[in-house]
Amino acid sequence: GTEAADLLFRPLVEPLRFTSVRLQGSRRGTGCMLASGIAAGLATGKTLETAIAAAKKLSLRIGAQREFFTRLTPIKEVPG
Repeated sequence: GTEAADLLFRPLVEPLRFTSVRLQGSRRGTGCMLASGIAAGLATGKTLETAIAAAKKLSLRIGAQREFFTRLTPIKEVPG
């Protein structure tokens, strides 16, 4: 689809949906980036909902920079 959605499930309330446009192509590391952004937001005192929204926005902005992800390609052999 054209939308990337993440859901926050909490007890006794409806799931909260966080959406953004889906970027074309494959990008490795976006889930880890999202999780790290959420953790960083929580560590700075943001609410869970605010931390998720900010991390999703940052992940989208960085994810749109394709050259960032080409640098994250795993190294097959470590020199030395």
